[in-house]
Amino acid sequence: MSGNLAEATAAFKAGRLPAGENAKVYRLADRLVRGGISTAGMSADAEPDIFPTMPQHELKPRLIANGTLIQGFLDAGLPALIMGAPNVGKSFFALHMGFCVATGRDFFGARVRKQGYVLYVILEGKDGFDNRVAAWRQYYGIDQDERIPLEVMKVRIDLRRPEQDARRIARTVLRRAEKLGVEPALVVIDTLARSMPGADENDIADMSRFVDSVSIIADAGPAVVALHHPTKAEAREGATPTPRGHGVVEGAIDTIISLLHNDKKDAVAVIPYKQRDMDKTGVSQFRLEPSTLGNDIETGDAVTSRVVVELGEAAKVEDIAPKLSDKQRKALSILFAETRKGGAEPVLGNLMTALGIHSVQVGQWREACMDEKLSDAESRTNRTAAFRGWKDALADKGLIEEQGGRVWPTIWATLSGAGDAAEGRG
Repeated sequence: MSGNLAEATAAFKAGRLPAGENAKVYRLADRLVRGGISTAGMSADAEPDIFPTMPQHELKPRLIANGTLIQGFLDAGLPALIMGAPNVGKSFFALHMGFCVATGRDFFGARVRKQGYVLYVILEGKDGFDNRVAAWRQYYGIDQDERIPLEVMKVRIDLRRPEQDARRIARTVLRRAEKLGVEPALVVIDTLARSMPGADENDIADMSRFVDSVSIIADAGPAVVALHHPTKAEAREGATPTPRGHGVVEGAIDTIISLLHNDKKDAVAVIPYKQRDMDKTGVSQFRLEPSTLGNDIETGDAVTSRVVVELGEAAKVEDIAPKLSDKQRKALSILFAETRKGGAEPVLGNLMTALGIHSVQVGQWREACMDEKLSDAESRTNRTAAFRGWKDALADKGLIEEQGGRVWPTIWATLSGAGDAAEGRG
């Protein structure tokens, strides 16, 4: 297919549809150009000291959209994060996702709409990864000889170098997918931190380079999913997670899938961020089941790993949402109501923008709580102190964000039900 692909790429650069080629060849040719894999000769008139340009009338419509990879979870050709506390099961979950995409198996009841090549870049926990792969194949009945287009890369990388390692990964994905006769579908980076050795996660320059790198890889066609840790607030009891590091990553990532312990069910809840139509009555959940692979050749002890087992029962919101006192819930409800009034401003540079969440002055929220007589204290000083206590508690639980004297509810606040309680107010 390589000869046809070379011809198709040349035709695409010239603004022509490759004659007689199928959609797969056309799509790969498109991605070779968009991914910057080989763009020499894009314009015959390009001068060496200026950037090449293309007249607008030469631009051709893209006839094949990236589309959805996993319905309700991931889009093809876009970056995403899997986020959760240590030992919640991020790597097991990501491997399960990779196998589902590579085999076309449904993922938590959602259709995999684009089965294809998966590259799992394992940078953390390498020693146990082979056993995780074996455990998944054993549990789900995949014969050892059965070929699945999921491959593993155990080479150190540095995604602070977009023009080097990121483009090399993009080339790897395109060439391996072509060799296997499938399309690029998914790249997993495990973990974000290990993909940038020595980087400062709070530094905008370092994290911007990471964003550039995953964008380059995604331009080759696959969804790019990086595993990441939440802030230290996750360690506090009842807190909900937000991505660790500079906010440029959260702002640039299309989807965040967060994993939360559901202690009542000894399971893990799967919560997609930025899903406007997310069902508030429940979310997907899984359990990590042990799988015995054999016996240690020296000690004779059982060698085990774990595997993601999807649970048919949806997790109830009340099992995973932060626990609130009546006053905290009421204060949050009032905040939702105030953000729907005039004078509220859209939250920019945050995932809340896509959800239409607005911010208000902290003082506006405080006075609204006063008007509702949320505190029984007689003096204004004591009522203000009570409000400050509710505000701090909600912030500790990850339900509100405050910056520059303005405050707004986070995505996690919707899980508490307080947003629903605010409907009809104001």
